[in-house]
Amino acid sequence: MKIEYAKNIFPKIMELLNRATDEITIATGGFSEDFIEAIINRAASGVQTTIITSDKNWARWLENQKISYKKDEENKIRKSYLRLRDKIIIYSRLRYIILIISISIVIVLLIRNTIHSLVTLISFIIIIIINIIQFIYIRNMIKAEESKLNMLNIEVQKTLDELTSTRNILAKKLNIIESNALSFSIVIIDNKSLLLSCNLNSKNSSDIIMYEEIQKNSAIKLISYITNLGKP
Repeated sequence: MKIEYAKNIFPKIMELLNRATDEITIATGGFSEDFIEAIINRAASGVQTTIITSDKNWARWLENQKISYKKDEENKIRKSYLRLRDKIIIYSRLRYIILIISISIVIVLLIRNTIHSLVTLISFIIIIIINIIQFIYIRNMIKAEESKLNMLNIEVQKTLDELTSTRNILAKKLNIIESNALSFSIVIIDNKSLLLSCNLNSKNSSDIIMYEEIQKNSAIKLISYITNLGKP
């Protein structure tokens, strides 16, 4: 058994997590966000991951990632798509609104300027020119925005496919077990196994802890004992 500052041990565990290729099994009473991020990333990459923890908040958050992994990113790209689509709809309606306004002006001019036919004619010509210009301008704007929308639609579909695939991987590879209160940690990463006298929380990084590298079989037995404690 060795004695060390947690801040000197945690980076080593983080390095092992980031390099994990086959298996991650952790039993602990709590996590900090950096450990959670590393765990979810490795599970998403296909590493078989089992988490036994008494931290119910993180346990439920991890479990929820099977259906909501990067949901914020998904919502963000969906909103971008909808905003651009709505913009195109507004542009499409705008040209007809301008046309209706122009027709209304023409009607008013016809009523008020029946005597001054030259003024009416000039007004007609100006209104026609304005409408031609605005139709061409708005049509070009709509084409440009539609091109962006098509590209964004491809990006949205690609992102959704990737997220769906990752969530399916998490559903298969990530196993969460809520346990009774734990004040220590057992970490198995590939063929490396550690026993620590603290939780995996970086808030404890200034603490002096005891730790020991143990045989994987011993670590598995300890974890099995922990998971069976809560069973009737």
